[in-house]
Order: sequence, then structure tokens, then C-alpha cells
Amino acid sequence: MILKITLTSLAKLSNELVWLESSLHTRFGFTTEDVYGPDGKLNWLWPLRWKSADAMRTDLFTNMGGGVPIDIINTLIDNCEQESLIS
Repeated sequence: MILKITLTSLAKLSNELVWLESSLHTRFGFTTEDVYGPDGKLNWLWPLRWKSADAMRTDLFTNMGGGVPIDIINTLIDNCEQESLIS
């Protein structure tokens, strides 16, 4: 299994309650692509590929304290895992 951030996983995250209720969305008006997309604030993550959820989590957690709540990170990882099972 190879995990990666995709437009599909970001679109799914954008409809999740954890995103819709986050200050990233409600206070700052960011989209999931504004944060994790190819031109987003954390765009260095876009080209990366991971062999496990734990490896992905390690990289995504480097922004803890930088504004992305852990629940959003975990939901994105779950979405990427589900997508990798389908493809």
C-alpha cells in the first residue's frame, strides 16, 4: 500500500465535520487545498509517498503546533488509506 495526498482525499476531507468545524475553515476560510494541495501552505507534502499510515503521520505531525489539529491530520490519513485500497 502506498499512501499519498490527492485531490480526492482533500475533497473528502473538506466535507468532514472535523474540517468544517475547524478554525482553519471557519475563522481563516482556508480550503483543504489551501493547506495540503500542490500550491498550499504545506505543499512540500504533496509529492511525498508513504508505505504506512505511521510514516505519513510522522511527516504530517511536523506541523503540529502550526495550526493543523491532530483530528484533521488523522482524518486525512484515513481518507488516503481508504483511497489507496480502492486504487
